[in-house]
Amino acid sequence: MRRILPALLVVSAGMLAGCQQQNFLGPRQPVVQARLTLYAVSRAPTFFPSAIAIGGTTVIAARADLDNAGGAFYDVIVDLETLPGQPTRVKLIPIRAWAQAPTLSFPQVAIRAATDDFLRVSRPPEGGYRIDSVTVVDVRQTFFLQTNRCAGGFAFSQEQWSKAIVDSVNVAEGLVRLRVATDPNCGQREFPTTNFPVTP
Repeated sequence: MRRILPALLVVSAGMLAGCQQQNFLGPRQPVVQARLTLYAVSRAPTFFPSAIAIGGTTVIAARADLDNAGGAFYDVIVDLETLPGQPTRVKLIPIRAWAQAPTLSFPQVAIRAATDDFLRVSRPPEGGYRIDSVTVVDVRQTFFLQTNRCAGGFAFSQEQWSKAIVDSVNVAEGLVRLRVATDPNCGQREFPTTNFPVTP
């Protein structure tokens, strides 16, 4: 038994090291990229898409309606912040900050605004995230998301890391246009293939 135990430890360590390169469901999946056009939640009916939903290889615009899918189908709601004499900014509202009676059934969301170049940054920063709190970003500003609905969260974690940027806003129509790149490999945080141009 004493000879078997070290071998088991070596195998376990190898599995953990391998997890950094690929998940248990197969080879590392490529980064998923999406363009989203959302409506500011305070300026549109609830059946208009006002939220970002991220899960595995899916990044979509979703309704900010708690009855839409049990309250856990989306992660971040967007709104506009317009102050007199100030540039229009975008409010990012995590689901737990939006729900009137938040519960653990709603996924945790962490957000960090940054000054990184959206196309060049290949890895989210380690700290400084606001958990389940409203974050305000400028137009053309990059921000990072850590969500918890990673499909196939078999590899120790359901954390999913994404980066995004607000490309433009249309105050008159209440529109927010974003780009999102997400790493669909649960618990990993790399964006090696992000390369799509700015939305006109």
